[in-house]
Order: sequence, then structure tokens, then C-alpha cells
Amino acid sequence: MNESIIKYLCCLGFLFGISIPDCSSQEFYPIAPNQDTIRIYSFYKDTITNETFIGGDFHEFAGVSANNIIKWTGSQWMAVGDGFNKPVHAITKYKGSLVAAGEFDSSGTTKFLMPLAKWDGVNWNYFDNTTQVVHPFWPNPWTPAIYDVEEFENKLFVLGEIRYIGPFPGTNNFEDFAVWNDTIWKPAVLPSGPALGIALGNTLADMIVFQNDLYLSNVYGYDYCSLSPQQGSNVFGLIRYNSACLSVEQIGTGWLNTSAASVYLHNNSLYVGMYIPHPQYGNFATRYDGVNFYPIGNGFNDRVYNFTEYNGEICAVGRFTGDGTTTHSYPNHIASWDGTSWNALPASCSMTGAVVFRAGVIDSTIFIDGGLFYCGSNYLSLAATYPHSLTGNNDLTDLTENHFSIFPNPASDKITLTCIIRSNITGVKMHISDLSGRIISLHQIQESFNNQEIDISHLSNGSYIVNFEYKGSILASRKLMVVK
Repeated sequence: MNESIIKYLCCLGFLFGISIPDCSSQEFYPIAPNQDTIRIYSFYKDTITNETFIGGDFHEFAGVSANNIIKWTGSQWMAVGDGFNKPVHAITKYKGSLVAAGEFDSSGTTKFLMPLAKWDGVNWNYFDNTTQVVHPFWPNPWTPAIYDVEEFENKLFVLGEIRYIGPFPGTNNFEDFAVWNDTIWKPAVLPSGPALGIALGNTLADMIVFQNDLYLSNVYGYDYCSLSPQQGSNVFGLIRYNSACLSVEQIGTGWLNTSAASVYLHNNSLYVGMYIPHPQYGNFATRYDGVNFYPIGNGFNDRVYNFTEYNGEICAVGRFTGDGTTTHSYPNHIASWDGTSWNALPASCSMTGAVVFRAGVIDSTIFIDGGLFYCGSNYLSLAATYPHSLTGNNDLTDLTENHFSIFPNPASDKITLTCIIRSNITGVKMHISDLSGRIISLHQIQESFNNQEIDISHLSNGSYIVNFEYKGSILASRKLMVVK
């Protein structure tokens, strides 16, 4: 049956209490079935390796022992070194190196003066061993935390509840928002502190690069820039960093002294979640194209905390239970935008919890974090997946490196692919690239085949990489030698 028809019927069944057989697998599942508490704070997809990293507060994930950070390789879950002793809130890459930030102060036997570390392929290491940060309310015994990290203008920016007081006169002192230039930490805004702040404990503070500018959410600030028409005013809502003035500026008007709740880049636009509805921009959600704001359908009846992309559609999560006109119901606090309207994800149960804070997608599975509690008889606690269970028999763990081979190798005109795939798994692709990564040819793998012959007569002598791909993840790679 067509997937869109199934989705439509599932939605009707959900709304009117009718059981639709094809909807039986549409379900929310706990990530920790034994009722352990797991929190998910960050997702990062490495577009070079096609690995996806998850950071949070856990010591076991999907049955794998891992300390607050784990990765999905495309075929299995793996710990990333020793991980960290406390939660991870942000993951990114800076100048080619994987970077993690959060509340931690150690990884194994390695100690950190600030909760930021870079990965060398084996161990987590510090950026510098001289700059020690404290919580802004120090000497209260609260843990300093970095909630987001972002590379911008060839520098690393960090945003969180951190404070550094250096030697007098303290020109490099910073609070909440700082920048690393590969030599020293400096305040990202001047004067540090009054120019930008984060509400206490707001772990959703976020940064994103859009159209060569750095945007921030869940912060408030003050515009000190003499070149800005808003100089001398408080800034709220969607905030943009001004690197020329070391200041911040407000984008748009009418934010009513509230910050943006989230920012997400999708199809060359910023999707912005809100704490309160905006009279012009939309009900708790808006789209910004770099010039103007646009309402997204009828919006929602309550806060939007995060966005992700699922099956090609933008997906919102938050505290909402319906749209802005009470026409549609979203009992699980998740809705996807089809270009015309927001739609509930079909599910055979409703969550009893009140809020979803974060969401991310790996392959065809959504991961969510929040106050979820129960979905039917499933105890979700604080983190869950949809529509697949990580502990069930699903395609996230059914394809591995050993399932693929090519012969002969070296080859001249043809190669034979050998693959073991379940009959219900479709969409596996094979592409041949040169050593620079340029894709030369792309082939769809036949369903349930044992041997498939591929013509390579168009390839010149040399070395090539054969990648087997499934849902955006590289499952296996083979080096191919062509000798005529």
C-alpha cells in the first residue's frame, strides 16, 4: 500500500479509535526498557564518515556500555573512548576534529579545566590546560556547563553557564559566550556578561550558522554596537551575532521580551520555535529566510522546543497538544509539516508526559527526549524512539560490514557484488568513487540478491572506493583496483 495512504489511514484510525492493521508498528519505544533513566541532549551527523553521535546523560545505550556519548556507525552502536564522567550537551567538528562539550571534568584519567574536549581517534583531550572556568554564580557549588559549540569564521564559539576571571585587568574575562582562536579564549561579546546571558539552567541554548551569520536562541542580550540602529537596546527573540562589533542584534520586532526557543536549518531557511505566539510571525513557530518571517500553517497552541527532519519533512516537538486553531490534535507533542499543514505522527498510543524537549533522526528512527512517562503500557521514562525499537529486530542492526563483498579484485570490465539482505530491506545502494570522494557511478542493489554483476568498463586504470549505503549511512567500504 502507498506510504502516504497508510499514513492517512493511520491518522484517521488514531483520531476515531479505529484499529488499522498497517499501523501496528507505529509506536514509541523506551530506549532503556529496564526503566533506567537516559537523557539525550545532542545529535551530530558526521557527513564524512556517515557516523551519528549522541550525547546525553547515560552509562548504557541500546545495550552498549558508554559514558554519556555514543555513536551509530551505520551498522552498530559503539562507545567513543572512555566517554565522560558527566553529561554531554553538544557535539560538533572543529577544523576536522570531533568536539564534545557539557558538564564533565574528566574522561578516564584525563582531567579538564573546562567542560570541552576534542577527540584524536583514540582519546579525549583538552583544548588548553590553563583556562579554568566556574559557574557564573560561583562560589555557589554549581557545575559550569557548555550547552552548545559551533565553528564560525574559523574559530570555535561556546555558549553556556561558564565564567572565567583572568589576571587583572581581565581583558580576556568572559561569561556565558566565548570564542577560541587556537591560541587563547576571549569574550565573544563586549562587555562580557551584560551583553549576553542565558536563563539559569536553560540547557536548550543553541547556536547555528545561517547565510554566513551566527544565530543564537534561548539567550537575551544588549546591543552595544555603534553601527547598529538598535544600539543601546535590549535584544530578544531571534538574535544574530555581530563579529565586527563584538555584540549581538535582534532580528525582527515584537518578541515581547522573550527569547527564541529553538533554531533549525532546513531547506535554506531557519525554523524558529517560540515560547509565546507572535502576532505577525506565527503561533509558536515561524520560518525565516534571511529577510522575512513567515507563519508555518496554523502553528501550535503551546511552545515549540526543537525541530528535526523525518522522511524529508520538518518535524516539530514541544509542549503543544494541537495547532493554533484547535483544528488538529498532536497528543504526543510531535508534528510533521508536509508543506501545507502540520500532521500528527500515527501511533497506537498516546504519551502521558507533558513535553518533548529534543529530537533527532538516525536512518528511519526518531529519537526524542523529554518528560515522556508512558505510551500505552510502554514505560518511556525520559527518552524514546519511533517507530522502531532499538531492542527489537529492526533494520538498524540487520546490515553489517560482513554482509558485502566484491570480486574479482583487481578487475577490468566487470565486478560481481555479493550481498546478504533480508527480503523486506530495500533501498540499499552501491556507489563507486575515486580517491577524492567524487562519485563516478551509482547502482541500486536488487532486493534479496546473492550476486549482482556491475559493468565497470568505463573506469580507467587505478584505485577506487566502493561504498554500500543504506538510508544515508555507509554500511561497508571496499577498495577496488581496476587493471585493464
